[in-house]
Amino acid sequence: MTTAHRPTFDPARGKANTQAAGSISHTRSLPSHTKLKYRSAQVVTDTEALKKTLLESEGGLKQAATKLVADQEADEQADEPVAVAETEIGEEERAKIIEENRDDDDSGSDDDESDSDDDDSDSDDEDELLRIELERIKQERAEAKAREEERLALEEEKAREEQVAFGNPLMNPVAIKRKWNEDVVFRNQTKQARKEDSYVNDLIRSDFHRKFMNRYVR
Repeated sequence: MTTAHRPTFDPARGKANTQAAGSISHTRSLPSHTKLKYRSAQVVTDTEALKKTLLESEGGLKQAATKLVADQEADEQADEPVAVAETEIGEEERAKIIEENRDDDDSGSDDDESDSDDDDSDSDDEDELLRIELERIKQERAEAKAREEERLALEEEKAREEQVAFGNPLMNPVAIKRKWNEDVVFRNQTKQARKEDSYVNDLIRSDFHRKFMNRYVR
């Protein structure tokens, strides 16, 4: 597509500028960025005021920590008498509980012996069950291994028979490799005999003249 009909913003000139000086200029030729961007003013911080604020906050934290420690100490001092009383009462009760436990231990020793006998019989039964389960697992693994070996032996025998049957190329039909152009449509077409060129650059000896003379003159 030609662009001869379109106006040119900057037409071609010769060696010398023959155009008259004018005030018309293209927008793209004018300067676009005529203002500088100044850096924004930095925020000046008052170091003295900042230090004062930090010291005040630190003092407040120290006061709060001191108050918390004092409250904890007061609570601990208030709980100490109650704890002493509880320990005094606890000694007497502890002695009674120990005596009761001794009686219970004496009476329960016979029960423990009978329970131990029952536990021994239960453990023997569990050992017998585990032994039976182990024998069953071993038998299943042996049967699976025997089946796998039988399958491999059958596959090897079949492969050997195939090799013996088809290993001799003289006894088996050999498939001849066909070419890529065996199945083309016009492969087996009968070739036509080439016609002899009977054109003669002479009107008297041409085929048309001879046919005409044989038909109408002779």
